[in-house]
Amino acid sequence: MPPPIEIDTASHFASDRQESDRYELIKWARSVAENLRFAIIVRRSDSGKKRKAQLVLECERGGKYVPAKKKLKSDSFGTRKCECPFRLCGYYNKETKLWRLTVANGMHNHELYKGLQGHLVAGRLKPQEKEFMDEMTRNAVAPKNILSTSKERDPDSKTSTKQVYNARHR
Repeated sequence: MPPPIEIDTASHFASDRQESDRYELIKWARSVAENLRFAIIVRRSDSGKKRKAQLVLECERGGKYVPAKKKLKSDSFGTRKCECPFRLCGYYNKETKLWRLTVANGMHNHELYKGLQGHLVAGRLKPQEKEFMDEMTRNAVAPKNILSTSKERDPDSKTSTKQVYNARHR
């Protein structure tokens, strides 16, 4: 049995960074994770209306897979979930009116991706990309041409041709 994998990424997220907007904090954390070749999702979020404003970010491979009650075709393929313990917590300070991020656990129990090109989470289309794609689709532009034009606009985009094709046919 191979030894367990432990990759520590905590030092990359340990900073005094504070943002006035929680979306900017999430954007920063996702960009750091993208450079390290993994994806971050929002696990829990509370805007502060009923409870204290907070935010929990985790590795997309965190948690357990919960199978659907109805048998799906994808059930035969397995899951990406491996109970990765990586977790970041964001807190809002009412006095300074700033969000800050702390590392709850910086360890990963899985190999990081070699690249995020076409990745389900990292390759998601941004709202402005969706608008652009809708416009190009209405003008009957081929998916590969849409992708090349999109890559010219944003060279850091992780979207693949398959994602463009799937987005066109929804």
